[in-house]
Amino acid sequence: MTARDCTDTKTHYDLLVEENNDPFRDPPALQKYMESWDGQIFLDLMELDQSKTVLEIGVGTGRLASKTAGSCRHLTGIDISPKTIARAKENLMHCANLSLICDDFMHYPFTETYDVIYSSLTMMHFEDKKAMIAKAASLLNSNGLFCLSIDKNQSEWIDMGSRRIRIYPDTPEKTMMLAEQAGLKEKKLLRLKTPTSLCLYRPIPRKNNKRSQTKEVLQQMPTNRGKEWTFNTVADTYEKIRPGYPEDLYRALFAYAPLNDSACAVEIGIGGGQATPPVLETGCALTAVEYGDQLAQLCREKFSGYPRFSVLTGKFEDVDLPDHSFDLVYSASAFHWVPEEIGYPKVFRILKSGGTFARFANHPYQAKDNPVLFEEIQNAYAEYYYPYYKKQPGKLSEYTEEQAAARAAIAGKYGFSDSRYVLFHRVRTLSAAEYRMLLGTYSDHITIEESIRERFFDRIEDSINRHGGSVSIFDTIDIQLARKP
Repeated sequence: MTARDCTDTKTHYDLLVEENNDPFRDPPALQKYMESWDGQIFLDLMELDQSKTVLEIGVGTGRLASKTAGSCRHLTGIDISPKTIARAKENLMHCANLSLICDDFMHYPFTETYDVIYSSLTMMHFEDKKAMIAKAASLLNSNGLFCLSIDKNQSEWIDMGSRRIRIYPDTPEKTMMLAEQAGLKEKKLLRLKTPTSLCLYRPIPRKNNKRSQTKEVLQQMPTNRGKEWTFNTVADTYEKIRPGYPEDLYRALFAYAPLNDSACAVEIGIGGGQATPPVLETGCALTAVEYGDQLAQLCREKFSGYPRFSVLTGKFEDVDLPDHSFDLVYSASAFHWVPEEIGYPKVFRILKSGGTFARFANHPYQAKDNPVLFEEIQNAYAEYYYPYYKKQPGKLSEYTEEQAAARAAIAGKYGFSDSRYVLFHRVRTLSAAEYRMLLGTYSDHITIEESIRERFFDRIEDSINRHGGSVSIFDTIDIQLARKP
């Protein structure tokens, strides 16, 4: 096979449209053949009705969307091919309840969740199926359905004669295993002659299954927006390798906001519980809010010895918390996931008068003491990370006091008073293997396609091993404190 024989997925589907290969406009006989993959049996799995919001992954030219749009409240379709999406807009111009997105599903920062997500003959294009299924699961509402039609063909190529397209076959057994890891349960499995149709569902969380109707907005960090689901896929590693916070930080926190066994607190984004023990040790009642169900369960077990500790599974924006009820609300390296104009007013609302909001975070800067290693690590980012995200390398710098002051000032916009901040510093030393493990817990590293990510991590691990076998990480930790009058 020559290099020109291998065509990437986006180009292939663009070429199909140029060749006037449009499944939406196929003759009846060919459409009937295609229904062997996603005909009425597949449509019935979705349990559609006019109250439901729906996402199609790999909408193509709209063949299947034309059948589902009329049976739901709103349909969103996403596809990587610009020419395919353009044709879908023509084919589906009669659908008033339709939104079409031209982007890579794994990269697009969704701002909605859905009652039904479905995909027909698209899973074969995802090499990192674990990440794909985990992201789809994160976009499902409680008790939502994820419906897949999987081709039984185990070939690694689509052969079009003039070009070949690399694909990644899957099986129902492997898909089900990855789905269970993402917190989904099997509802129905249909093994038909040509495809296998699999219907999965996200169970209602054991606690706090009510969802508010608050819309998410687009003011997240630009690199990481939409990736908060990723931490749940590496819950055990996250808990083991992510650092805690220095004792001096808690001294500053408790000097500003003393806690005892009569106090009530909320932690936003507990993660693996790195920031939790000192707060629990005050004897207060602590309610944690965690989006990842696996992380939430990990912390339930980890802190089961504290009877006044509980976890709500969901986004802070969505969970129901009583107004004027808490003495402390705090968030450690997590509040940047919450839209500012939703997060700060909600914190203000649930705090008692005189209550404290504490926001703190760790800002690592690696290999400052080893310029050669630092440069090699940056070269690895230039080769793998930045091209993957289609970004230009930026100049790296350590977190500054000016940045901490600017972050502390935000609270004043939302009615808080007595704002202040404190900075702390420390140095950690990790082996090459430990640093690789740490990189695997960063949201924008997890979502890199697996084969690229492994080469990227290999390169960094090799560099560290060639320069002494360890890397120093220079942490700047900041805490912002503010009070509700």
